[in-house]
Amino acid sequence: MKASLSLARIFPARFAAVLPLVVGAAVLALGGSALAQDAKPPAASPVPAAAAPAGEEKWRKELAADLVKTADGKMTIVRHELVTIRAEEEGSDRRKTVRVRSEAPESGVLSRDNFVAYTEKVYMGFLQGLADGEDFTTEAIDAPKDVDVEINVTMNRDGFQVEGVDKKTGERNPVTQKWSELFNTKK
Repeated sequence: MKASLSLARIFPARFAAVLPLVVGAAVLALGGSALAQDAKPPAASPVPAAAAPAGEEKWRKELAADLVKTADGKMTIVRHELVTIRAEEEGSDRRKTVRVRSEAPESGVLSRDNFVAYTEKVYMGFLQGLADGEDFTTEAIDAPKDVDVEINVTMNRDGFQVEGVDKKTGERNPVTQKWSELFNTKK
């Protein structure tokens, strides 16, 4: 079992290796397919919402919630999740509460869909590093008073900065990535 969280290991200096350019799966993982404006709504569930089990009502509510809030010329996503990292040894699962906060200008930089997709890619890359090869699950939770780990993502016209913060130790690890470097257009 690991004693502490190493943000330097999770966010390597060359962030491009953690952030591949395949965004489709990440959008779907976050429920972003609902953002497609031409998408047809899914067929109604055969189980009426009133008769649905409590767990089903929770995921229905999560799927219906807007991820992106807009105010003061900015798009913002704030999510809280309980991450459970499954260990091979029974009874040694690790749990972390995580807050993801992502922000970008509302217009002129990137689309709402790409904002969601890149936020999710950063978050999934972080979780893969945190799990260090182990299986993990996530569960959306209400905002807790305190979290174990905070991930702050700030996007602008030039690129983005990701900062992982271990709230227990205060360790911070900011990583900056230019869009031109990410897309290999800088020569």
